[in-house]
Amino acid sequence: MMLNQQIRKDSSGFATASNALLLGVACVLIWLFVFSRADGKLHVYFLDIGQGDGIFIQTPSGRQVLIDGGESPQRLFSELGEVMPFWDRSLDLIVLSHPDGDHMFAQIDLPTRFDVDIALESADSRSHEDSIRWREAMQNNNTTIMLHQSGDWIDLGDGVSLHTIWPPPEGYRGENEDNENSIVMKLVYGQFSVLLTGDTGLPSEKAWLTAGIDLSATVLKVGHHGSRGSTGRDFVEAVDPLLSVIQVGENSYGHPNQEVLDNLAGRKILCNVEHGRVHVYSDSRQMYIEEERNPDAFCQTNYSPFGR
Repeated sequence: MMLNQQIRKDSSGFATASNALLLGVACVLIWLFVFSRADGKLHVYFLDIGQGDGIFIQTPSGRQVLIDGGESPQRLFSELGEVMPFWDRSLDLIVLSHPDGDHMFAQIDLPTRFDVDIALESADSRSHEDSIRWREAMQNNNTTIMLHQSGDWIDLGDGVSLHTIWPPPEGYRGENEDNENSIVMKLVYGQFSVLLTGDTGLPSEKAWLTAGIDLSATVLKVGHHGSRGSTGRDFVEAVDPLLSVIQVGENSYGHPNQEVLDNLAGRKILCNVEHGRVHVYSDSRQMYIEEERNPDAFCQTNYSPFGR
């Protein structure tokens, strides 16, 4: 009311118009703020960042988590711009599953655009020389860096929790150690859950099955971009997902492998290369799915002679 009175008291038509314009802009910003606020649901975005992993999580009250991010900072920033309010320049938590470029490189540039509160890595990552630049970038941003291993978990509020099931404290020792030491997490919200497997493969899956870990999940982020060395049939049966998401782009590796697609047959499968950004959200009971494009497309073995 006082703002309207002030507008009427202006003797200059220009001043009145200017104030009215400012009022209109303020109203637009208020409504943009309202519609971009957290909506009481848990949102999980499997970002379309090419041949790599990038998962953005928003909790029911608006806490924000980024797991990995792919290789290209520009592509990651573009994707985050699509799922975050345009004025938001902070992340509560980021997770580096392991220091491979197609998971880590874009995260190194995160502090140039975002304030990051906490960053998680594994002991294996901390001992790996490839992660030095990542750690320096976080330290220069005054980000708290924490180690995570199996048995650790994070309370994200609103009944949402993030449980680390791998790697073990002693780490994995054997073939393909870099990938098999990926941080593997299970996001849980009531009856809804998401298993996030990094680049782990058959050796890790066998260890989980032998240990009797509860792998059941509503959504499975398929390991290692659907490579042949991951996502065994016994593992798929233990997870029993309603939806499987393969984070894959144009590549020269034949990802996803046909054997993996066969193991997942009979379940809904979405691939970033076919469907773009995949958005899954839940009220803790029901799951809703949105594809950015080609909702009727099928995931298929993807090969390009031009590499990534």
